[in-house]
Amino acid sequence: MPLGSVVELKGSIRKKLIVTRGVSVKTKDGYQPYVYGGCDYPEGMQKSELTYFNTEDVSTVIGRGYTDESEAYMQKLVYSWCNGGDN
Repeated sequence: MPLGSVVELKGSIRKKLIVTRGVSVKTKDGYQPYVYGGCDYPEGMQKSELTYFNTEDVSTVIGRGYTDESEAYMQKLVYSWCNGGDN
């Protein structure tokens, strides 16, 4: 999904605004890739707190962000990276 999209996550009552993609988060076992990072909607960024999630965590797409050719290319790169690709 494009940046600026608003989604509901499974098991969450808060809507999330997608503000970043292709994020690698440090865990106790190394690094975990996530497709998306989102902040609470409608509040926006609060103290740099983001929720990281993947496509399968989304239950509902409330609204989609702007899309053009650059967006399609970026989505391809992010999905490839999250699935262990070289792109």
